[in-house]
Amino acid sequence: MSRNPAVPPALQRQESAGDCLIRWAATVSVILVTAIAAVISYGHARELVVRYGVAGMTADAMPLTVDGLVATCSLVIVDCARHDRHAPWHAWALLITGACATVAANVAAGLSHGIVGAMIAGWPALVACGCFELLIRQRKITRTPALAPPTVPETPADPALDEARKLYAARLAAGKPPSIRDIKQDLHVGSGRAGIIQGALAALVEPARQAA
Repeated sequence: MSRNPAVPPALQRQESAGDCLIRWAATVSVILVTAIAAVISYGHARELVVRYGVAGMTADAMPLTVDGLVATCSLVIVDCARHDRHAPWHAWALLITGACATVAANVAAGLSHGIVGAMIAGWPALVACGCFELLIRQRKITRTPALAPPTVPETPADPALDEARKLYAARLAAGKPPSIRDIKQDLHVGSGRAGIIQGALAALVEPARQAA
């Protein structure tokens, strides 16, 4: 995890712990609600299938094909989003079809009890689909924006170096940088500063030597 140097480390740890707590609390909550709604939705869908003459293992598995279609398409769409790809159109089409099918099956299971019964029966399927979408999108790894490189403060110009460039312009043009002793005498600077100036002047002469 990247850290912001402008924020104290202690505050960054508090924020990170808070984000982690919220993320996992949301995940547990969504999983719990999704599991409850999915069990109720499955019961309604199985009841409808049995009502229309399907029995045995086929009746047990039929509702799972609809919920499995929703789960599969959702995962494909999220995987494409994580890798900056467009999800295939049929993934969206099948996702919408599966969501509509599971809600319709639950609504149909409650129609025998009137409009209110249909709405009550259809609610768990809608919650299951919506919560599952929230779960996989909340758990996907999001890319953090690239941090801008730190700005390096510009080094102030050295008047002595500027003066040396003018003073030794002819010698530099000839590819002969001055010695440290000459720089000390001509510019009245110490040995350390003269060495820095001499190195800077030598760097200016080197490209000309290589070109020659």
